Order: sequence, then C-alpha cells, then structure tokens
Amino acid sequence: MKKAYLVRGYWQESQIIVFAETPSKAKVIALKYNEFCYEDNYLELRATREKEFDEYANIAIHDYLDWENPEHQKILKEYGWHEID
Repeated sequence: MKKAYLVRGYWQESQIIVFAETPSKAKVIALKYNEFCYEDNYLELRATREKEFDEYANIAIHDYLDWENPEHQKILKEYGWHEID
C-alpha cells in the first residue's frame, strides 16, 4: 500500500507530497515530477511520513499531489500550504 511522504529539497524551498511504498521510492517520484527537486540530487532530498495525506492517494496523478490541479490545491491549502512568490 502506498503511503504519503513529504519530500523536501536540501534548502527546503520546495516540497511535494508523493505516494510511495518507501521513503526511497518517494524521493525518486519527487525527482521525476517536481520541477524544483531536480536541482537537488537524491542524497539531498528528505522524505518524511505525512499520514494525514494517506487518504488522498486515490486522487493523486502520477503518485503526487499537483499544485496546478485545483482539487489538489484545495486540499493542500486546507493543510496550510501556499505558493512561494
């Protein structure tokens, strides 16, 4: 079963919620889909469990919550997320 992970880059300026079986797989997904994580290498990323997002795995596209998707953005905003200018 896939679980929710918050993956952050080294400088923690970017983050993404991904759904994976392990933290290692979560980092791979983040590297593939998050436009900010590409600046970091795999070893610089940190993946931590975010159990409160587990229930949204079924609506994830490519195993992550996409800020550009209005439905996903609404969920992320409910948890206090916002876009950095």
